[in-house]
Amino acid sequence: MLALTLNSNPPKKRNIQLVIEYDGTTLSGWQRQENAPSIQSHIEEALSSILNQPIEIIGASRTDAGVHAHGQVAHFITHSSMSLDNFRRGINTALMKNIVIRDVHEMPLDFHSRFDSLGKHYQYRLWIKRDRSPFAENIAWHRKKPLDLALMRQETQALIGEHDFTAFQASGDTAQTTIRHITSIDIIQQDKHWVYIDIKGNAFLRKMVRIIVGTLVNLSEKKLDQSSMKSILESCNRTNAGVTAPPQGLHLMNVYYPKKLSGTQDQGTI
Repeated sequence: MLALTLNSNPPKKRNIQLVIEYDGTTLSGWQRQENAPSIQSHIEEALSSILNQPIEIIGASRTDAGVHAHGQVAHFITHSSMSLDNFRRGINTALMKNIVIRDVHEMPLDFHSRFDSLGKHYQYRLWIKRDRSPFAENIAWHRKKPLDLALMRQETQALIGEHDFTAFQASGDTAQTTIRHITSIDIIQQDKHWVYIDIKGNAFLRKMVRIIVGTLVNLSEKKLDQSSMKSILESCNRTNAGVTAPPQGLHLMNVYYPKKLSGTQDQGTI
């Protein structure tokens, strides 16, 4: 009878959401890899250490090597009764300095960081000045000459809405469809030397944001045979688009979820 009593209350299964910031400069990207330092593997090792059990996390976005995040989201399943604050403090103590857990939330058991996402907000940063800056080197793309921001803003209008983005898809992408919906693209002159390109959409193909940015910059610099973003988009041909902008300028700012998932990070709008 005693054994039955002890086994009648097994540890509660919990779904824990992490909101993560990281500097991707020295890391091989989000996804776990053999013989390469990824964000996923570092967090899994930290969690496994403090919980004394193997932990696997699932992220909302598989950011590439060199890409940064201010609001990456991941989740994992555990039976631990540890408080959310102790989760956060324990993980951060065990993590390397360029990865930080910003927030921890307990979610419904069926919450999935990737499949429940409504969309993402990426920001691409450009440093516009004749000379490079040691402070911008790892977080922005250096362009020596001023860009035609009015032209770039005009060209972004062709991308708003639902389209086939094959022309902006990197090779090796395994996505089942190339149809994506971009809700907004804003190009902001932050000050004399900084330009931010904010792109929000329901989902993105492999390196899609970086190819869009590279194409906008190449159009501004008159380096493309195709005369407009519209013609490039409609061609569905990657060779007509511009270069792939380097990874260090890309920042994952936010991942959006339905409001019914209370407790998740700030909803914002997409």
